[in-house]
Amino acid sequence: MARNAQGLSHAGSTTTVTKLRKHRPIESNGLAAEPQTLTDADVWGRAGLGRSWLRSLLAASPLILAPVGSISIFVTLGAYQGSLSLFAAAVREHGFWNICVQHGPQITLKGIAAVICWVGVQAVLYNYLPGEDHKGQITPAGHLLSYRINGLSAWFVTHLLYGVLSWLGILDPGFIPRNWSSLIGAMNLAGFVISALAFAKAYMLPTHREDRKFSGMVLFLYMAWPSRLMLTSLLGSSLYDFYMGIELNPRLGERFDLKQFSNGRAGMMVWTLIDFSNMAYQYQTQLYVEPSLILVTALQTIYVVDFFINESWYLRTIDIAHDHYGFYLAWGCFCFLPTTYTIQGQYLGLYPTSPPTLYLAFFFALGLAGYVLFRSVNHQKDKVRRTGGKCTIWGKPAECIVASFRTSDANLSRGAQRAHGPPGRSYNAAWSLPLPVVLEFPGITSEGGFTGTSGESSSFRHGFFNETVNFVEIVLGNGDAVKASHNEREDLFYGAAGAAGTLGITALLEIRLVEARRFVKTTYHKFGSVSAAISRTREECQNTDVDYVDAILYSGDHGVIITGELIDMKPDEFPI
Repeated sequence: MARNAQGLSHAGSTTTVTKLRKHRPIESNGLAAEPQTLTDADVWGRAGLGRSWLRSLLAASPLILAPVGSISIFVTLGAYQGSLSLFAAAVREHGFWNICVQHGPQITLKGIAAVICWVGVQAVLYNYLPGEDHKGQITPAGHLLSYRINGLSAWFVTHLLYGVLSWLGILDPGFIPRNWSSLIGAMNLAGFVISALAFAKAYMLPTHREDRKFSGMVLFLYMAWPSRLMLTSLLGSSLYDFYMGIELNPRLGERFDLKQFSNGRAGMMVWTLIDFSNMAYQYQTQLYVEPSLILVTALQTIYVVDFFINESWYLRTIDIAHDHYGFYLAWGCFCFLPTTYTIQGQYLGLYPTSPPTLYLAFFFALGLAGYVLFRSVNHQKDKVRRTGGKCTIWGKPAECIVASFRTSDANLSRGAQRAHGPPGRSYNAAWSLPLPVVLEFPGITSEGGFTGTSGESSSFRHGFFNETVNFVEIVLGNGDAVKASHNEREDLFYGAAGAAGTLGITALLEIRLVEARRFVKTTYHKFGSVSAAISRTREECQNTDVDYVDAILYSGDHGVIITGELIDMKPDEFPI
């Protein structure tokens, strides 16, 4: 800040806008041609350096367990009448590998071609069908992305095309269950290939560099390998990166969003197509369709169609707003969703059976009631997200329980949950809440800062660190745990700050936080005397529009006061 102040002109004040981001330069002596810059946003929420092989393998175990589960379901349905006990007995007797070789899915050119055609058709519909543009959530790096909502049109076109091709005899309507083995093999392969491409893209062609999460593998590209231990640590971290994903919102070009496409087109779109194909297959084999299969297909079709009717709601869910794009989403959408969400239809298609009509009617009504409840809850979530909580639920203002929590990168955030009112719901309205006074030492704890030296950090605007503490719970020498605050045990509350633990052990702190914004508008006020500096500092500290106050004194007649104001929108005339 002193460097900026020295460059000031002799005008009374200068205003700039600073984006909330810190940079750390990384020297380039590896694969990169030029020095790279890694921002705090690049690594938010994930720790990986020093991760052991065991921890990395455990964290990435779904890379193996998920496909094994998908294959096991296929084998159980196809070879063991859907009985897990029969499948388990066969595995104990013959071994899992031998069972998979004999009954498992096969990777064939026909299956691969079918999956490629499916993805290609959906990509064309996704890219060219008209639709309204909707905004998602603001990303951690401050991007507000736009999405084209045309899923409902794509669903109707897809199923109309399926019906027309089947009517003309070009496509077998029972194609999917007849070729299920090769399709599952191709879908598993597609999930891994797309995950690998997304992993490579995150390094070489990231869409939004500052919205990436790394567990250390970035250093593998930018630094030489000093030791085998470093290589082990970095590769271990990359397994977790591959599974959970690096990029938050990877795109091909400006509009083709991989997360929205993977779930809303490659995954959700094929769900009902698989159900209808199972119905067609059953009709081909026994000349009628069981009511049970019709019931399951009807309920799942309601869910899928409603998803596309309210597709903009999906933009404000965990998938889009929080989950990064890796194996978890790519394989999950391209393989797990089609193979597992459709398990009821698969079973009923292979083993036709139906309970009494009254039984079916009861569970169909129960399914509809459950879906109405589910839809109402989702509507409440979406309504609160869109309005920032300024809305009514069941005719009353939305009431929320606000809770603070600490993420793995030590940033404090806040979430909210409905306090009461049927049916009750929580929503993911989380945002960054920084400390008013930031402790100077990067490894210091709040307890250490409070009891050790009272923070050694101060703010003209907010005072010392301990002045931002609302209350403290302390374990006294006699073992009693007591609470102290401004209004309760005031002597203990004020005396414990900076007492180095002599009055007791601090067990819990409640700290006042401030809501973050995307930018800090900084204004530099030049002054020519110490008295003028003191007067202006007092004035700015009393100004409620000012969030930060700092000052630098170069000499008795030369200095600058810096004020900061948190803002979300940068005025065009201000530089960054």
